[in-house]
Amino acid sequence: MRAFIFLLCATVFGFNPNTSFSQEKVFINQSQSVSVDEMFNIIQQQTNYHFIFPKKLFKNSPNIQLEQGEVLVINLLDKAIQNSSLEFEIDENNTILIKKVDHSYDRRQQKVTVSGTITDATGMPLPGVTVMEQGTRNGVSTDFNGVYSISVADNAVLEFSYVGFNKETREVNALTYYNNVNITLKENVNELQEVVVTGYQTLSRERTTGSFAQVGAAQLQQRPSSTNIIDRIIGQIPSVNINSAFGQGNFEIRGRASVLSSNTSPLIVVDGFPLANQANLESINPEDVETITVLKDAAASSIWGSRAANGVVVIVTKRGGKNKALTVDASTFIDLEEKVDLKKFNFMTTAQELELDQEYIDRGWVSINGLEAGTASINDFHLAHIYRNGTSPDGVVWSQNTFDNYINELKQRDIDQQWSKYFLRAASQKTYNLSLSGGGENNTFFASLSYVDQSGAVIGDDNDRMTMNLRNTFDFNDKISFTAGITAALRNEKDNYITSQFGLDPVEMVKLAQPYDQLVDENGQYIQKYYDWNPWMSQNREAELGVPYTYNALEDNRNRDNSSTLVDIRADFQLNIELFKDLVVSSAFRYERNTNDLDEFRSMNMPSWRNTVNDYYVFNASTGNYQYGIPPGSMYLQERSYSKGWVFKNTINWDKTWNDHQLTVFAGGEYSRRFNESTRNRQFGYDKESTSYLPINEVDLVGYRLTNWNGGRFGDYYSALVFNVQNNDNRFVSGFSNLGYTYKGKYTLNGSFRIDQANIFGSNPDFRYKPLWSTGLAWDLNKESFMANAGWVDRLKLRATYGLAGNSLTGVYPEAAARIRNITWGNIYNSLVLSQPANPDLKWEETATTNFGLDFAFFNDRLSGSLDYYEKKSTDVYTSRPIDPTVGFARSSVNYANIDNKGVELVLNGDIIRNNNFKWSVRANFNYNKNILSKSLIESNPTADGLSSGNSYVEGDAMGSFYAYNFAGLDNNGEVLLYDLDGNTKKWNEGTIMAEEMKYAGSRTAPHYGGLSTTFNYKGLDLTVNMNYQAGHVFRMSYNYASTGYGTYNNYDYDFGNIRVHKEWANRWMQPGDEANTDVPALISRSLTSTMHRIWSQSTRNTHKADYLRVQDIILGYNMPKQFLDRTFFKNLRLSMQVSNPFLWVKNDLGVDPTAPNGEAYTNLSRYTLGVRASF
Repeated sequence: MRAFIFLLCATVFGFNPNTSFSQEKVFINQSQSVSVDEMFNIIQQQTNYHFIFPKKLFKNSPNIQLEQGEVLVINLLDKAIQNSSLEFEIDENNTILIKKVDHSYDRRQQKVTVSGTITDATGMPLPGVTVMEQGTRNGVSTDFNGVYSISVADNAVLEFSYVGFNKETREVNALTYYNNVNITLKENVNELQEVVVTGYQTLSRERTTGSFAQVGAAQLQQRPSSTNIIDRIIGQIPSVNINSAFGQGNFEIRGRASVLSSNTSPLIVVDGFPLANQANLESINPEDVETITVLKDAAASSIWGSRAANGVVVIVTKRGGKNKALTVDASTFIDLEEKVDLKKFNFMTTAQELELDQEYIDRGWVSINGLEAGTASINDFHLAHIYRNGTSPDGVVWSQNTFDNYINELKQRDIDQQWSKYFLRAASQKTYNLSLSGGGENNTFFASLSYVDQSGAVIGDDNDRMTMNLRNTFDFNDKISFTAGITAALRNEKDNYITSQFGLDPVEMVKLAQPYDQLVDENGQYIQKYYDWNPWMSQNREAELGVPYTYNALEDNRNRDNSSTLVDIRADFQLNIELFKDLVVSSAFRYERNTNDLDEFRSMNMPSWRNTVNDYYVFNASTGNYQYGIPPGSMYLQERSYSKGWVFKNTINWDKTWNDHQLTVFAGGEYSRRFNESTRNRQFGYDKESTSYLPINEVDLVGYRLTNWNGGRFGDYYSALVFNVQNNDNRFVSGFSNLGYTYKGKYTLNGSFRIDQANIFGSNPDFRYKPLWSTGLAWDLNKESFMANAGWVDRLKLRATYGLAGNSLTGVYPEAAARIRNITWGNIYNSLVLSQPANPDLKWEETATTNFGLDFAFFNDRLSGSLDYYEKKSTDVYTSRPIDPTVGFARSSVNYANIDNKGVELVLNGDIIRNNNFKWSVRANFNYNKNILSKSLIESNPTADGLSSGNSYVEGDAMGSFYAYNFAGLDNNGEVLLYDLDGNTKKWNEGTIMAEEMKYAGSRTAPHYGGLSTTFNYKGLDLTVNMNYQAGHVFRMSYNYASTGYGTYNNYDYDFGNIRVHKEWANRWMQPGDEANTDVPALISRSLTSTMHRIWSQSTRNTHKADYLRVQDIILGYNMPKQFLDRTFFKNLRLSMQVSNPFLWVKNDLGVDPTAPNGEAYTNLSRYTLGVRASF
């Protein structure tokens, strides 16, 4: 609120209210020829101006041809007095005085004629730009080609203004070369956009009733370091939020409206067609995007039907311009990110972990004799205990002194140093963009090529991406046009950073290794360890097989050969035909194809694969000999995923204006189909040169496993041999319509209707045929007569909408679902596997949205914005729930609950300072969303454990809420104390902890969020700072295990040293009296995930505020001045420097990033970008 008050005051006090004559418009209902007097009457009826001029002054003047639509008043006046000796002046009472020019007076002043061309930043000419001589009412406007010519006094100052662009001024004198004063206007990103693109229609802003937000290319290009288009709008668009409560990077609009995480993403529409897979956003080059529009309420998005309940993001890519000369735009950027710091995981030091290991041995929780008698691998610390006062396998006699020296040596080692040196690096990225655009009288074209070269933070993570975009529009005549476009993206990924021992990357692996483990010795030679079995068992196997049984993560990493190739292709075609005036029919078709080919080679030089092959060395009873169950040699894994789809839609649009009425009727139908197939295949004993492989003796291998079965899951042994094929086929057919009516350009009524059908919806008519609709009203108050004297009001519009949108989820069906699976290597036998039970009562998820909004702009658009209040009520949302296992399934998808979202959005855009050389602008958005599970459709009895985990949704609570055990400290034995319902303390194991005793901790989803962007311009220099914030939510800090966004390993007990330990446990209770100085409990068992420790971890002690303010970017740019560019072949040249994520303020006392509290090594990494952008 304080930020809002500051912004409002700073903006208002910086204003100088004045008339906005140069931007005043009137609406011409229909094309007509009128007299000058009649034209003046039109102006007087729609504005607060009136005229004074001699009677019969225009008696003999020719009629003026007026065209339907909006037109600037100043342009009408130019038509009235052109080719005459007349001029006009405007006084402070909005009186337009027209009189004859006194030439005798003019002769006393030297007049000059100034001419030139006005373009936008891309070089496109701007027609209708107002050119005014400052301090006078002398003005003209540019023609269709952006050309102007004006006669002014010498040393006059010209002012150039145009809707949607920043004003420019230029002093004219002999040095400016009067006949070549060319101006480039820059887009005003603070001003509300003039049109709204819904994906089906392009509507004028005045005729929209829905809630939307939009950013243009200029704003998107401010943040070039991100190659994901959605990342560029976070903090820039209201209601768009990243919700980390349900996983990293969950992209949501206006809160969570579903339980299943795969069902909460908004629909992404690119050039009028839904994107088949949100992951394919990587195929969109952000530099090719012209606008991004977020449709937030039902009136804006319901026309998209069953996929629009979570909002719609409409992306429009760039096009060429008619009668525009070839323009070449090029840019290049280089990014460097700081290196991952493993110390941010906050593990214990090696010495501390060894002391903890010793405590386990002293307490009898780890038996050295038991380890020696077993078969499992043994770490170096435990091996030292086995060898103490004895002899190691290499013949070394271990005295107590030898043992002590070795343990001291281990304490001095630090795994993080070598891990960082050999596995990590500073991530970098190089980006190159090139585009060509232009057009002639009957065609436009746009073509672009982009290449991104990425080197990840982990050595071996190398990717590159190339995207190509080509779009052409042909006008066969003034009635028929055809557009064709193709977008292709090729991504090559090298995933050689994965270590195969546990299937993890090195940063994850370091959390499962010993803190003293080293990768290489002082000579750079690999240090080999036995990770599968204990040393003596491993050595026996080595002697038997004649191959090593050791493992080294670095050796494994360096011999890995993984690569993926991803290809995304989209082809669009659209034919528009104007059948007759006001009626246009359109047919559009998109074909989309996506492939992902993974090739993985594992050679016997990889320790992990070599050991796997050795594990399948089995005894053949018929021969009495051991033999390999898997042929020795390399393994070749092929994974192929392939999808293709197409969409065909036909629409008809009738837009008619007569007198005070404008009616638009839009209707259409759409049919789409998408097919997906994936295969997985392994070949053993593979030879790359000949591409040959060896068969597997499945009978012997399976027989051995059955004979020696130990009660484990048989599939664990046999899964490597399965050849698997899966496919699905989804089909949609839709009908939709939209109607809009506007009266006197002030009152608008809008409605839409849609029905979707799909093969995934089952046979129940209640499920298959669900009509979705919306309606909306809008009132432009600033066009009312009672606002005529409020010249400082540029826009004031009220909106109200209501509607229904649906949500369907692929993979959730009312009927039983099955899949065919090949279960043998030779693909001989098939099986039909039921994957989902039938649920004929399954209904649609449905969301009803009510929205009230206000759009405003004051003081010649120096302060603008919007205010929205909304309510979203989602009913019958899906979830997966446990069911009676006797039906053959453990879980089933059901309609589970109703979810309500209520919220407020405020957008403010302000030009604090705006003069010739210095400008200061601010863009801000503030959002509040209250999200609750309003009704549970299934009875449930939450337990204390369920409430603490956050997996039990409680009626009346926000989605993402969790409860905490009410921590009361430690007793004199170091055990956890809790508060009961009466406020008394009790031990953690004293009776059953009731659900009512749990304390509501809060929600992991932020109810308050938003962004702030401010830009300072001085001549050609600009500085932009982008920030975003979240507030009002909480997070839980865990100390029982280390985790990042890559996974959580809470299934590993700290017993044999299988996991690193957080340094918080170094402060644990050790002896009576410590409870006065620490609140970290004692160790009461071998497991840090024991019941008491879990209760402590999930207690109020570890619940913290998650509020933060993040500076996303600081961008410094310089646009080369025109005086320099005129001596070069550049039209525009810009240099920029950017630092991303330079600062983070958090409210919690721990100082950790609440978006990834256990993964700080991956977060808060600053990124530095240098860039050059030029046009020719």
